[in-house]
Amino acid sequence: MSLTRSATVDVSVALDLAGAEPKVFDVGRSTIAVGAAAVVIIGDAADDPAAGGVWNDQEFRLRGLTPAVAASRLTGRKPFAGSEPDLDRPVHLFVRVDGLAVYIGPVHHSRSTWTNGELNSCHLRIDPPLSRELLETVRPPTAAPLSPGLDWLDHVRTDPGMALESFVTGWYPAQTETRPTTIAIPGSVPYALADFYRLAEKRPAILGGQNSIQPLTRLSTDIHGERLVVAIENQGCWDWSIPWQLDAAGTDPDVWLTEDDAPVREEEPLILQCDFVI
Repeated sequence: MSLTRSATVDVSVALDLAGAEPKVFDVGRSTIAVGAAAVVIIGDAADDPAAGGVWNDQEFRLRGLTPAVAASRLTGRKPFAGSEPDLDRPVHLFVRVDGLAVYIGPVHHSRSTWTNGELNSCHLRIDPPLSRELLETVRPPTAAPLSPGLDWLDHVRTDPGMALESFVTGWYPAQTETRPTTIAIPGSVPYALADFYRLAEKRPAILGGQNSIQPLTRLSTDIHGERLVVAIENQGCWDWSIPWQLDAAGTDPDVWLTEDDAPVREEEPLILQCDFVI
């Protein structure tokens, strides 16, 4: 079947472009069909950056953990392997509008991010760019959301844990495609850090980027086995740690900044460090 841009078809017709007996997956708010003939992506018409979809007139973003069979067809055989996508079998992009599928056209891999070998974000290039009219159809403009409040500031000194939870849940949207950890929080992790990790399960961005709090799976002691390293500077020049002990769940320990194996105690205890690190 030959389709032109903005053609509107039934969703079943769009999926048929993938070929006979395609494998169909839901990734975020998009549906992906992987078949012998092509890959078909059907996204939602929405203006929601956290959920993915048409980002602008030249880009579609697929957000969510993507099965390997689809990831290899979108980006190449393996992450970081330098292989090219399977260009002989195109990737067709549609957007759901009023129960039907609006054809955008073939799209091409631009860049992607991976976590533990799994594709979790894929940017696909739309060429030529969408017209203004079509863009407003497949990404209808919405009113700007209200900014989160600043009430959390009232609790920083009186109830830092409440302040942290209020700030994180207000300013960081929860990701629906994250996988909850199966690792129990050990007793060597103080309560403030344990609460932080629970919040980070659906909001991994709070772990930081340039300087970051160590994920629960990477917690380890320093070279002397005396302190638990909880955060690191991006170049590894220094780190932040707390005294290591087996039964620390009920404690609020001091935090130590270490550079060149010379630890210096921070002014604020761990619970306030968790508040201010993000």
